[in-house]
Amino acid sequence: MKLLQPRSAIVLLLLIILLVGCAPSAPEPLLPLEVAQAEASPTPPPIPTGIATATFTPSVTPSVTPSATPSVTPLPSATATDFPTRTPYPTNTPRPTWTPSSSSSSSSSSSSSSGSSSSSSSSSSSSSDDDKQGKPNGQAGLNTLNKVANPNFTTGKYNFTASDGTTVIDVPVDWKPWTKGVWPQYYQEGNPQHIFDDFAAWSFTTAYEKMQGGLYQVFFDLQPGAVYRANCWMFAYAGPGTAGTPSEGYVRMKLGIDPKAGTNVDSSSVLWGIEHANMLGTVANVFADDYTARDVYAPYTVMFTAISPAATIWVWAEGDYAYNRSVVTVDSCEMRAIGWASEFGEPSP
Repeated sequence: MKLLQPRSAIVLLLLIILLVGCAPSAPEPLLPLEVAQAEASPTPPPIPTGIATATFTPSVTPSVTPSATPSVTPLPSATATDFPTRTPYPTNTPRPTWTPSSSSSSSSSSSSSSGSSSSSSSSSSSSSDDDKQGKPNGQAGLNTLNKVANPNFTTGKYNFTASDGTTVIDVPVDWKPWTKGVWPQYYQEGNPQHIFDDFAAWSFTTAYEKMQGGLYQVFFDLQPGAVYRANCWMFAYAGPGTAGTPSEGYVRMKLGIDPKAGTNVDSSSVLWGIEHANMLGTVANVFADDYTARDVYAPYTVMFTAISPAATIWVWAEGDYAYNRSVVTVDSCEMRAIGWASEFGEPSP
């Protein structure tokens, strides 16, 4: 056997070492305990991806805010004021009354003196007397009592509910309010300087609004064929509304009668009297002034023939501007029979 040379032996040895170093090492054997633990712990499954996670959102209960209750501001009421002592006013001038004609009295006397007449003659004479007096045959005697209820506004007040639901406070008993605009404030006039007769009157007022309203009353005990004279005393103020300041504007006033007893102030059946306005420069309707209301009160009158037992009286007022304060005061209303239609040259209804 041929021996290798020393150099070739060295190269061969290096190749063997190189080959042994590049060979993969065998896995290290597991110990018995580690093998058991590996078998007891299975590999967990992978967590799936892409699944949306549901979240719980509590429902929000809406909060209910209670609606605010509208507050109703009552209209200001007239404040009683101490007034200086004044000299009593003179007694009102008596109003004219109707006196039957003397011809009817003389006819009645001559009829009574003829005692020899028969019963048929007496009946004919009685009928003739009725005709001379203008009284319809079979009609009772003329009733001259005042037909206005609560004529001097002394029997109290009440609250009136209008058709639109508005409550109008302090309306005089037996009367009803009306308006074509903003409802006036009604109140009993307690200032003695603003009272025409008795111990009370009634006022209605607007503030920064044009006056368009008044009062009315319906009657049911008139005598058809009788002539009636209706009358109310009124005065007004329009201006700043402070004590001692003069009236700066006009409030027009008039009295009306509806012989058909209607309740529409604009009805064509309403008979209107002469229209007047307040006097400029007067301050009689301002609280706590030193003027006499008698100087500016004026009568408002209308006459009519009753066509049925019912009729309506209208107190009408309208301002020319929306002043700080517009006030109308009314007192001493009356409606009395003054005769029969034939006495005034009017046909009986």
